[in-house]
Amino acid sequence: MRSAGSLLRGGVHLGSGTVASRVLGFLRTVLLAWILGAVGSEAADAFAVANQLPNNVYWLISSGVFAAILVPQVVRSHTHPDGGEAHINRVLTLGLSLLAVTTVVALLLAPWLVRIYTASWGSAQLELAVAFAVWCLPQILFYGVFSLLGEVLNARRQFAPAAWAPLINNVISLAGLGTFAIIFGVFPDGTGNVGDWTPLMVALLAGTTTLGVAGQAGVLVVAWRRARLRFRPDFRWREVHLSGMPQIAGWTFAIVVLGQVLGIVQSRVTALASGAGASLFATSTAWLLFMLPYSVVAVSITTVYFTRLSELGASGNTHEFVQLITSGTRMLVIAMTGATLAMLLVSVPIGRVLTEGRDSVQAMSMVLAAYLVGLVPFALLLLVQRAFYAVGDARTPFIYACVQAVVLVTATLLVPLLVRPEMIAAGVALAQSIGTTVQATAGYLLLRRKLGPLALRSLMHTAARVAVATLPASALGGTLGIWLVGPSLEGWAMTNQLTAAATAVLIATTFAATYLTMLWLVKDPTLQELITRFTPPRTR
Repeated sequence: MRSAGSLLRGGVHLGSGTVASRVLGFLRTVLLAWILGAVGSEAADAFAVANQLPNNVYWLISSGVFAAILVPQVVRSHTHPDGGEAHINRVLTLGLSLLAVTTVVALLLAPWLVRIYTASWGSAQLELAVAFAVWCLPQILFYGVFSLLGEVLNARRQFAPAAWAPLINNVISLAGLGTFAIIFGVFPDGTGNVGDWTPLMVALLAGTTTLGVAGQAGVLVVAWRRARLRFRPDFRWREVHLSGMPQIAGWTFAIVVLGQVLGIVQSRVTALASGAGASLFATSTAWLLFMLPYSVVAVSITTVYFTRLSELGASGNTHEFVQLITSGTRMLVIAMTGATLAMLLVSVPIGRVLTEGRDSVQAMSMVLAAYLVGLVPFALLLLVQRAFYAVGDARTPFIYACVQAVVLVTATLLVPLLVRPEMIAAGVALAQSIGTTVQATAGYLLLRRKLGPLALRSLMHTAARVAVATLPASALGGTLGIWLVGPSLEGWAMTNQLTAAATAVLIATTFAATYLTMLWLVKDPTLQELITRFTPPRTR
């Protein structure tokens, strides 16, 4: 079995690139929020819908079709006489062909795609959203290229290019946003009129966003060549005899369709609040912030583990497979619980960084907090999903996705009936967290049924140590937050963006230091392992 230290080092290397890109991504989010207005801006909501369309497809591809099919098949292709080169060429040719067709069809259907997500909007806002979408939808192709090439490189244990490539994306996007702000100004209070947008404004904002994604994919093209991988289009797909591939693809496609339906329901309900308070741009921005710890920790660790899980799944080594799942679960619980509480403590200062005005800050922070409730289950869900894919089972993930769908749709449709319009976005975010928690629970129960016991006692001990560590850390961070933010959100932290950012850093640092210290004091073995693995050896 590949050593835990080797896996962890791969995860840290992967995570370091993600941290760097996410820092720039956070700056991009802040600048975009101040240009368009995070709360109450119809133009911001129009851009959010348009830019989310290709992102949804990318997420479905990266965690669905390609993750379910590509990596396990590439791993197994290493036994081929040519090292799997012909196999990879055929799979990539198929994938790129599907991406190209999907992108063209999406562009042709852009007006319809926007309308199904925003049925309640007026004509002016819809027209602006469609204009944005025409520029944003080509991202589907570039995100797909990034996903395909990245998965092949990951299968060959070359993780760094995919981790660091998003830096280029954010640099290009920041340059585009900065240029937009200089030429056209900013509207942090969300007062910009959708009718004032010119074709040049649309092209500069949305076009540079797509250009950034293209640059991100370009980095992996360069990495592919440096890895001495050759790609020659090969359309002889029938010659690739992949056992189980049609079944996996069929169930994965069902999950894709289900996810799209859920996204439409959520978007339509959230769109009801556009112009009245936090809406689609606020939920999109909060989701990006939610994804910071998720991408840095959960995706990085799980991506590294997935390759090894695929190897174990192919060999039928259930014992080591379960050990790896248990190890990954412990790491995710420790890291994501800390991240959840830290971000909850700084949600109000972060809201002030993104917008201005007490009501807007409250609205933004409530949406973020509602999403954060489901951060730990969301991270664990990724590990469970990858575990099933590693053993060639996409049917079971569809089963527990259906369970989540029932809960999520029911909760989401109840939101506008139970809360005021300005609270709809937070309600939809909370419904998402509830659905994710149910889905992760169902997934673990089904995984246990398939593989046997998952070292539950060890996981319970980890949870107990985490609980002990979080109590003093949360108390200290919370006290500091109340003192700086103020009970009525009128404290020093709310003075401006800089004071809010400084407060967020101070609270998060205080929490993290206390949390890690407490984990060390209670002798948490996972933390001890991390320290041992990454402390440089002493030299005489």
